[in-house]
Amino acid sequence: MALEHGINANLLRKWINQYRENNSSAIPGAPSALSAFAPVLSLETPKSVEISLSVTLANGVKLALQGVRLSDLSPLLNDLAALPCSVSNRD
Repeated sequence: MALEHGINANLLRKWINQYRENNSSAIPGAPSALSAFAPVLSLETPKSVEISLSVTLANGVKLALQGVRLSDLSPLLNDLAALPCSVSNRD
């Protein structure tokens, strides 16, 4: 993450060690100083990942899905797995 923002990873490690050393020498019960680090917030919205899935079963049944969101794939596959097998439906 440091390299993505143009910060040398070794320098970041040095800062973290200095921060830890300064906090370990603090007097218990004394008000703590403000942190030298601020949380980094991303303003980007998460990208929706879409995938395509093509399945051909041994009995010739074909399933083709395109543009399926990754978050929808798991419930879809669970529902398909819960369907009865054609072999078990023979009369």
